[in-house]
Amino acid sequence: MSLFDCRGVPVSTTSRASLERYEQAVELSAGYYLDPMTVIQEALEEEPDFAAAHLVRAALVVTATDKAGVPMLRESVAAIERLGRRANERERAHAAAARAWLEGDFADAVCRYGDILLEYPHDLLAL
Repeated sequence: MSLFDCRGVPVSTTSRASLERYEQAVELSAGYYLDPMTVIQEALEEEPDFAAAHLVRAALVVTATDKAGVPMLRESVAAIERLGRRANERERAHAAAARAWLEGDFADAVCRYGDILLEYPHDLLAL
């Protein structure tokens, strides 16, 4: 059974502790507070296959536009892709958007993130 975040967005985990860390990292990121990456790294250490944690990490790298984060972005995208159907549709869509960004197709990445928002209008990671 998957859980939902506080905005009603599906998250493919059954761990409430992982979901709490995800929520904390999303809130830190959305509020421009310090170091959501540390929080999400803790979640990934506890649950390496937590797709939504990889989404947060990917979103942080994409929005930072810092090339130093590209290896981390590549790792998170690959992790979600490896999960296949264990990641939900939204999470796979995020991976595809981040993959487009990673491959330098920024217009496609923006379109894909926009499509996610059409389907999940409360998804803060797609903004």
